[in-house]
Amino acid sequence: MNKRGFTMVELIAVIIVLGIILMVTFPVINSVIKRTRRSSAEKSIVLFGRTIEEVAVRYELENGIEVTGIFTTYDGHILNGPDNITLLVDYGGDAVICDNIQINSDKEVYLNNCSVKGRFISGYSYGTN
Repeated sequence: MNKRGFTMVELIAVIIVLGIILMVTFPVINSVIKRTRRSSAEKSIVLFGRTIEEVAVRYELENGIEVTGIFTTYDGHILNGPDNITLLVDYGGDAVICDNIQINSDKEVYLNNCSVKGRFISGYSYGTN
């Protein structure tokens, strides 16, 4: 007798084996995806901080006004600071929102409690030394 297909028992066995493989690999794959997203978001925050350093120095050179103090941002690209100083930070990455951004007289930038649009990361801080 010629068999032309699989029996129902064989199909169910294959489905069960695939289900077991999925149950074992899904947590591992999910963990890798979460770590990768967090790492990417952290790198966006670091790049944002470095870009702010460059923008602050350029602003000082072009305008002759020292850029220091606490800045805020709501869209991740425009920083509003003391003395009506507005810095445009265009670094090509995802929008980074921080509770506050501090720039000291040495142009060291400290970003406190940041999150990244698209890849939420909470509580990450960055500081240059």
